[in-house]
Amino acid sequence: MPTYSPARLGGVAVTAEVIPDNTIRVLDHGFVRLDDAMADDLSVVNGARVSFARRKEEMDESDEGLIRFLMRDRHGTPFEHNSFRYHIRCPIFVAREWMRHRVGSFNEFSLRYAKATDDFYVPEPDDVRARLREREAKAVWIVQSETSTGVVADVRALAAAAKEAGALVVVDAVSSLGAVPCETDAWGLDVVVSGSQKALMTPPGLGTCAVSKAAFAATGSSPRFYFDWERTRKAQAKLDAPFTPPVSLVAGLDVALGLLLEEGLEAAFERHVRLGRA
Repeated sequence: MPTYSPARLGGVAVTAEVIPDNTIRVLDHGFVRLDDAMADDLSVVNGARVSFARRKEEMDESDEGLIRFLMRDRHGTPFEHNSFRYHIRCPIFVAREWMRHRVGSFNEFSLRYAKATDDFYVPEPDDVRARLREREAKAVWIVQSETSTGVVADVRALAAAAKEAGALVVVDAVSSLGAVPCETDAWGLDVVVSGSQKALMTPPGLGTCAVSKAAFAATGSSPRFYFDWERTRKAQAKLDAPFTPPVSLVAGLDVALGLLLEEGLEAAFERHVRLGRA
């Protein structure tokens, strides 16, 4: 059973070309472009020289050396006197890292007001094969559904490519489990991680994890406590939990899973397709 491709979810990807000419292209679909700037090199120089109660009206060669010194030794404060605005196209998980570390301020294209472009990046199995030929990997991590955009990766094909190279396959199915097919055993997935708060229709607070024998055998020795698979497996063998569970959430998940099974998984998958197009 294949996962839902962007083509099946289609109808929104129509913009032909969004990369301006005056850009620095990055990899397949990305770019960086300086959109606007406030102040200039002279303001950086004066920002550095303010400690000496000095100010210059024009740049000279010594000032160019000063700027190089500031950059090399990471004296960042003088550069904060300037403001730059960039137009950047990158994977959303890269942008999220910038936001998480509060590197500047951000504004995004919104699909509420603009149409999606037709060249969003979804890794192809051959991309995975090529990268694994360049560098061996013990495990390949795959995000099945990128939550904020709804783009669904072809986990089955990507997992097959990873398996060819002898790698374990770990799938982030936090927002996809219950919304699109995810055949853990049939597709040879070693670890599938999900949460209660998305398509499983339960309040947040429960994490679920399916682990293959191969993945369990590859478990390392790093210190752990709550996320110790061995503790969990031993407790489950006695029909118990390793720690005090959130009983109300477990009961809620039980009801939600009953509703999914009553509706039927195929019907639930089609429902999410319809809602995604609404």
